[in-house]
Amino acid sequence: MKLSTPNASYAFSFSVTVAGDPNIRFCSSIFGSTRTLPFADRVLLARQPVWPPQRYSVLAGFVEVGESLEACVRREIEEEVGVLVDRVRYLGSQPWPFPRSLMLGFSAVADPSVPLRPADGEIEEARWVHRDTVRAALESETGAVEGLLLPPGVSIAYRMLRGWAQHERPPLG
Repeated sequence: MKLSTPNASYAFSFSVTVAGDPNIRFCSSIFGSTRTLPFADRVLLARQPVWPPQRYSVLAGFVEVGESLEACVRREIEEEVGVLVDRVRYLGSQPWPFPRSLMLGFSAVADPSVPLRPADGEIEEARWVHRDTVRAALESETGAVEGLLLPPGVSIAYRMLRGWAQHERPPLG
């Protein structure tokens, strides 16, 4: 049976998903923002060494074959900054400019009293940022305030931060 190019692409993507080929990452990245109880007044942000000065974003990682999305969020946040999270919740998705990739957004709850341990070579710095600081950056024309430059407005990370900053008391399900 001969498939048209679009149908062949769909069939290939489906077979990768079902077969779980370890050489192809069919779900590229997971973004997770962490929030604290009781009213989530701080968010955990981090920066990579290759980013522009003061650029911070939510944490990101890759799904391993056979790993649930929730397990990925927990593992990546612990690996990248040494923090355990729970109450992982799906927020949304966005296509990513690499072939066959998708960004998925999640929130999670963490204890801000746990010392942050940024992963060497991967995370230059991580810190808890207050909601008011994120709001001020969102309201500025540049998306920046002293010490904090937000991710670009087209990114799911930006939309996650905007959504979090606009709610005084996000649902805690």
